[in-house]
Amino acid sequence: MTAARSIPLAVLLSGVVLAGEPSPTSKEKLLCSFEQTEIEQIGKWAFRTKKVSGQLYEIEPEQYGGVKWHIAKGEATHGEWAYTDTIEGPAWRGYGEGGSERYAGRRPHDKTFTYQAYRAAGADNFNTWFLHCFRKSFPAPWFPVDWSGYDFLRVDVKSNRGDVKMWVCLEDDELEPYLKRSFRFPAGEWFTLEVDLRRAATERGLDLTKMRNLWTFVWETSAPTTVLMDNLRLATKEAAARLDVLRDETPMTLPEPPKPVPRRAIPLQPDRTPLKDEKPKLVDLAQRWPGPFRGFGNPGYRFQWRGGISAFDNRHTALLLLGDGCRGVLVTSDGGTSWNGLDGKPAPTTFPCHAHAMGAAADTEGILMVASLGRGATCGGKAAPTDRVWFRQLAFRGDGWHLSPEALVSSDPRHCPYTYSLLRLASGRMWVSWREEDRFNSWSLHLRHSDDAGATWLSWRPGKTPAVDASDLISDCGTLVRCGDSAICIYTRAVRKGYSAQQAYFTIFDGEKWSKPSPIEASDARVWSAANAGGKNVLVSFDSFGKGSVLSWDGASWKKEVPKEATGGLLTTAGERVFLVALAKSQRGLRLWERKAPGLWTEPRQLVSEQDPIETYSVPMSSPPNFVPLAWTCSQQKWVKVLRVPTE
Repeated sequence: MTAARSIPLAVLLSGVVLAGEPSPTSKEKLLCSFEQTEIEQIGKWAFRTKKVSGQLYEIEPEQYGGVKWHIAKGEATHGEWAYTDTIEGPAWRGYGEGGSERYAGRRPHDKTFTYQAYRAAGADNFNTWFLHCFRKSFPAPWFPVDWSGYDFLRVDVKSNRGDVKMWVCLEDDELEPYLKRSFRFPAGEWFTLEVDLRRAATERGLDLTKMRNLWTFVWETSAPTTVLMDNLRLATKEAAARLDVLRDETPMTLPEPPKPVPRRAIPLQPDRTPLKDEKPKLVDLAQRWPGPFRGFGNPGYRFQWRGGISAFDNRHTALLLLGDGCRGVLVTSDGGTSWNGLDGKPAPTTFPCHAHAMGAAADTEGILMVASLGRGATCGGKAAPTDRVWFRQLAFRGDGWHLSPEALVSSDPRHCPYTYSLLRLASGRMWVSWREEDRFNSWSLHLRHSDDAGATWLSWRPGKTPAVDASDLISDCGTLVRCGDSAICIYTRAVRKGYSAQQAYFTIFDGEKWSKPSPIEASDARVWSAANAGGKNVLVSFDSFGKGSVLSWDGASWKKEVPKEATGGLLTTAGERVFLVALAKSQRGLRLWERKAPGLWTEPRQLVSEQDPIETYSVPMSSPPNFVPLAWTCSQQKWVKVLRVPTE
């Protein structure tokens, strides 16, 4: 079998004149048959329709160019027209160590715990038009939302030459991962693909009264071929099918989650002898970085780069870099005198991601990273679920730094997330949060966890979306921090459209669920950083609220703390002590505060002075007990400076 590109579901577009709620007495309800009247109606609804010939229509969304569907006259099972897609041959897009590349043979596993990640070359954006087929957002209602009066979804398909493996996928309001049914059929004749809706409701929890999404996808073909699709319909048991019916009889239930993996001890005694004040060490990237260099010096990366440095001890430090369309890491084993990639060469070890989608959090064992790869390592725009969010970690294991393989975090976002927050607890559990444009075209805060060292990521609501809040006014990815033995997430929502005023919220995981988000009073600013101050005590810094204030949580209420002259800043813990690193008002220096007691901070200590404005700086959420690792760069510079700030 060879790989083939997707069928962008034209059914997602149509269902025009036949929409409405189902009648229990009706044996069948036609959703879409791709007839000329439907095509003409599509042209009135945010699509450009072009009559290529008397036998062929081409349909293209107005919002996203390059995505085209074809409707052909001739072979059909209902009326005269059918959806058609020509699949020319094997081509798969994947993400290797060297970046985005086309290749055959390295396909992701067909069955994973959460998602079936697909990376087919030519898998055009499905766009969000399918969402509106189930909603009344446009002049006409499209597909019915309530399918509870029917037993089956049926789709007629045909391949002219090659044998085909094809998916039919469904979603309701909250189902995640989506319900996928897989079918194989030979070339040369029409078949009916049938999805048992009653089984889906019983075994998988599909809510037939709240259907939200439907799409098809050609996974493989044995040869170049043309695939036809027609007569999408709902049917009761009394409605006989005229064609041979194909079914996927495999279970619809989710497999058992993997067993937790304990956090591993590092077989090396760390060198954490007290340090003396020292000068910054410069890491020159001008000659190290392959290809064009950008990223540092762009103010837009300021929040995304935090956590890009991790120190195990005095000698071993890792630095996460942001370059042109990819990420890079440099490591040192001599306290910063020399820096190399993981192969020991001066150039950073690179791997692909969005240039703007940095998400990293670090502790003394390494850097946790999440990247939006999207389609071709670029943003695919608003689209159907796809393999967008991936996890890797750079971990120190005693014998050096090791970069883990990619692990899929989520395929559900309809648009690539840009920033993330990550947390690793003492138990080994990892949490990741991000801001996502979801299936409702609204912004949601999503939280997933991993108990097997990042290999598998699960929703905190098994079988449902991991969203804890949904609002078009959510303005950041959330900030995760330890709270006792569990986690708390603090994030920001705008008070009104335009984001002219901000309101912080928080939610706490109680071991089974995330609490209902609660507002933090009078927090008119965006969350900048957070740290644990012991037990359930949590500190949060803001970018401008109260001219750089910190709010503290004691497990019951929030209180305001204002380190003298602080303007926002990044919080870090070193052993049991909490420090704040922030820009000087001139933006040409960095200063340090230590929290001595609740509400009591030291006078600022000058750490760094630069001639040019400092654009990006980073400290880890968790530092070694004897020093705070600090990294920064200035506007338009191709270097990073690193400093070990003694805490003893």
